Amino acid sequence: DAATPAPGSTESAEKVVKITDEDDHCLVRVGDKKYEAYKMNTVTHHGLALIISITEFENGAERNYGKVDEDRLVDLFGPKFLGYKTLLLQNLTAEEILLALELATGTKKLSDIPQFQNSLSDFSDSSNVVSEKDDSFILAIMSHGKSGEVEGSDWNEVREDEILEILKNCSMLQNKPKIVFFQACRVNDGKGKLSDIDRSTDVDLTDFVVQYSAYEGTTSKALEYADPQKQKSEGGGWFVNTLQEAFKQMYKTNDLEEMLGEVGRRVQQIEVDKYKQCPTADNGLAHKLFFKIY
Repeated sequence: DAATPAPGSTESAEKVVKITDEDDHCLVRVGDKKYEAYKMNTVTHHGLALIISITEFENGAERNYGKVDEDRLVDLFGPKFLGYKTLLLQNLTAEEILLALELATGTKKLSDIPQFQNSLSDFSDSSNVVSEKDDSFILAIMSHGKSGEVEGSDWNEVREDEILEILKNCSMLQNKPKIVFFQACRVNDGKGKLSDIDRSTDVDLTDFVVQYSAYEGTTSKALEYADPQKQKSEGGGWFVNTLQEAFKQMYKTNDLEEMLGEVGRRVQQIEVDKYKQCPTADNGLAHKLFFKIY
C-alpha cells in the first residue's frame, strides 16, 4: 500500500527495555527515550485473547470473508507475535456472546448454565479463563452491526456497553489494559437521525482501548475473491487485514497507540470503487502499552 513506513518496523530498531518497576506501572527505555508503561511481565504469555466471530446467521446469511479475518487474528494475537493464548468462538447467539464473556472473566461458571455446556464447552478448560497472573486481555468481536450494537448469529443485538461492563467488572483485570476490537458496521438502524441515537455509556473506560473498524455512522468494508489463494492473501476485512500487517511490523518496538494510529492511516488510504473507511478508537489507557518488554 501507499502508507508511509511504519515507525519501528526495521530490524535495527531498539528493543523496549524495562528500567524499573513502580507500584502500578514500570519505566521503560526505547532508544534514548523513557516512558511509563503497563507491566507486561512476560513476552510469551500476556493472557487471554478471545475472538468471537459470526460468519453464519439464521436464515442462511453468511459473512464468508470473515473466515479469513479469524485466521489473521489467531495468528497475530498468538504466541508467535503478540503473545496471548487465543480462543476462537464461532457463530454464537447474542445470549451466548454475553455468557462467553462472563465465563471468560470468571463471572459465571459453566456448571451454572448446563444448557450451554455444549456450545460453550471451551470454558471447561481453565486456561480459557482470565487469571490473576494475566497482564492484560484482548477481545475481538466480528459480525454485522449498527451504531452501538453487534449482532449474534440469531440476529439479536448485543449492546457494546454491556460487553464493556462485563470486562470492567472483572476483578482480575483491575488496573490492567483491556483491548477491545469491534469489526462491524456502525450505521444508523433506521429509527431516527444518527444524531438522535443514544450511544452514551456509563462504562468507565479507564485502562481500555476500544478500537472500531469504522467511524460512527459508516460501514466496514471487505474484499471477497473466488480464488481461495487470493482470498487468503488479499481478502477479508480492510481493517483486520491492515491490523495484522502493521502490528507484525511494529509490535516489538512500538506502543499500542502508535500501532493503532498507523493502522488507521493505512486503512484511510484504501479506496475501492470510491468507497473508503476510517477506523476510530476510544483510548482510556493510563500508560503506554508495549507487548514486548525485555
